[in-house]
Amino acid sequence: MKHSLLSLSICSVFLLFTVDALAQKDTDLLDLGRVQVHKKFTQHISIKGGDLEKFPVANLSEALNVWLYGTFSNKNTLVYIIDGNITTDVNVYSVYDIEEVTFIQNAMVQLNGVVQNAQMAYIKTRRNQPGKSGVTVAAQTNMVERGLLYPEDKQAEETDNDKTSALSLFHRYYISAYKNTNRSKFGISAAYLKDVFPEPESEKMEVVKQPTLGRLNFNGYANAEIGKSSNFDIYLNYAPQRIKEEQSWNSNDADVVQNTKHKTGIINTGIKFKNKFSTAISNTLNFEYGNYNQDDYDGSRSVFSNSAYNYYSTSDKSLRQTANNFLLRDNFVYNKSFSGWTIEPSLNFSFRYRNWHKKDSLAQLSYSNGANTGYSYSWSAYKAYTRVYLLTPSINFHYKGLFNIQGGLVVNLSESVGTDIERRFPFISSSVDVVRLIDRNSKTGLRLFGSYAQTGSFADDLNLAANLDDDFHASDIYTPLVFDGSMLFLNDPDEKYKNIQAGADLTLFDRVTLSYSYNQREFSSAVLQYLYSPSYPSSPSFRYVPARGEMKLHAIRLGGDILSNNKFKWNTSASITTVFNTVDNSEDFGIGYLFINNTYVGINQIQGKRVWSGGWANRVSLNSFTAEVDLLTKFRGTISNGDYSSGIYNSVMLQNLSVGYRIPSSRLQGLEVYLNSRNLIGNNKQNITDGRRYFGFGFKAAFTR
Repeated sequence: MKHSLLSLSICSVFLLFTVDALAQKDTDLLDLGRVQVHKKFTQHISIKGGDLEKFPVANLSEALNVWLYGTFSNKNTLVYIIDGNITTDVNVYSVYDIEEVTFIQNAMVQLNGVVQNAQMAYIKTRRNQPGKSGVTVAAQTNMVERGLLYPEDKQAEETDNDKTSALSLFHRYYISAYKNTNRSKFGISAAYLKDVFPEPESEKMEVVKQPTLGRLNFNGYANAEIGKSSNFDIYLNYAPQRIKEEQSWNSNDADVVQNTKHKTGIINTGIKFKNKFSTAISNTLNFEYGNYNQDDYDGSRSVFSNSAYNYYSTSDKSLRQTANNFLLRDNFVYNKSFSGWTIEPSLNFSFRYRNWHKKDSLAQLSYSNGANTGYSYSWSAYKAYTRVYLLTPSINFHYKGLFNIQGGLVVNLSESVGTDIERRFPFISSSVDVVRLIDRNSKTGLRLFGSYAQTGSFADDLNLAANLDDDFHASDIYTPLVFDGSMLFLNDPDEKYKNIQAGADLTLFDRVTLSYSYNQREFSSAVLQYLYSPSYPSSPSFRYVPARGEMKLHAIRLGGDILSNNKFKWNTSASITTVFNTVDNSEDFGIGYLFINNTYVGINQIQGKRVWSGGWANRVSLNSFTAEVDLLTKFRGTISNGDYSSGIYNSVMLQNLSVGYRIPSSRLQGLEVYLNSRNLIGNNKQNITDGRRYFGFGFKAAFTR
């Protein structure tokens, strides 16, 4: 520990060494939380916020998947950094508040809260608005039907052929206003979203209230220059959300009514001070606070009555969770340029405090012929807290935007119960444009990327952050252990995990880019062990066994402006990704087998299937007309059947289709009306989406002066 502090002190002294020079001012700098990266030196995928606005979704990941890794990019795998703030859930913002999404393909993402097999998307919110002031309004309404029936649904329908589901409505409304002056920017926005999941009804089942999600978003920001060398920034967002559902049915001649309510809320706020001590030295101090609260209620009433006997029972289950998150972060940067070279040493310190409280209870009551025949009440409560101190010295060398090498070390200074906890985690990243390094004016570029990082459980803070869950049923949260590349993850604080990323971008005519990305990661996992006993062959038991896993990912993408002129523009992004997981259990846990694909296999070496998934996103405009066409694909996928998966299927889904018209106006910066749809056409071999179909229309208008 003394040696690490000494080395860090030397690094700090080095950072304080100054030379008067004009620092290069980069506009592509991305603050990932614990380390900053330059966009041009990092393999990435950029998506404009405007390209996501017409798609009717409650979770942003469902709009992003066709641009990224297909079904491998979902709400369980995507982690978001919002304007450099690492305490927020992206769904506290309306999609209309997003200016750009940048998908980071670099091993250093694991230093900033992206653990296991998760992926990072950097969100830039709308703050650089045109003119002195403006107002934006938008609205969208869609009819929603149950849509495609997957094989699991069809099996259920065979027992009840009269199931139907009524049409429901999706709504999204938005309004924002901003004001810019020479030295300040202010903005506020409010949004409302309602989503539904139409449930089937029959003579035996009545859906009293369809599963409905309601969400409000309130956001505000202010930015002001203080003097000649200081900048002050503050943000605040609040997002309350509710999910309600009520059903009634008859079970064994008893009338049953079930009522489910799920209420969550997130508050986030942050303050940022940026100071330039000279043309070469700057310091940014951040303070962020987040509060999460959750209230769940699941109640049922059962009534049976005839001329001789009556029975009444109730069951009330509740859950209450709260979490508070405090983050203090300071980033000190020195920037020196000479002869085309730039050197950027930096020192980042962060302190995070998180506390968590949980209480659940269950009350059950029953009456028979008017007499109390039973009452029970149980409850449990838990609380926990954590403090994490991290210090990250790093240095970045780059040359004329053509070559860079960046490296550093994350040091965990936190107290630990265990004495063998890993504390030092090195990282390095480099890129070079081999064509433009020779010919700077070439319209063709070939940039090569490589990065390596080590990480540990200290980075789990984002993965454990509370989110606005958009699941309508508890069963939707369940993820199979080995299912199309998905794994169950556990964290071991005494372990260190490696992440290797490599790739290449071939740019043609400064317009279209063909890219390849490779990622290899280590992670901690668990497998479900099947314990077979000859004495009880019909009653096997199961248990989780810790294991170490490895993921290998290959992704190919073609994207850019295929055609672009004053009248016609076609932007496309086509990608295909495959993920292959291997779990190795090196310890002896006795007789054990894993049940995969209808076959019992030994757990010493478990390999997932090689599944392929991708998307094809298109944005087309002709004069004032616009169109969007998005396809989601999955090949060699499986169908879940209980505790295992069976069958291999290929699926293609027309996930997004819209047509619009921009109405010319001298008073409006933009006015567009459109028709849109979701999951319009597709096969039903496997559930690559939830199958709901959306049909509707919307508009957006911006007033600027």
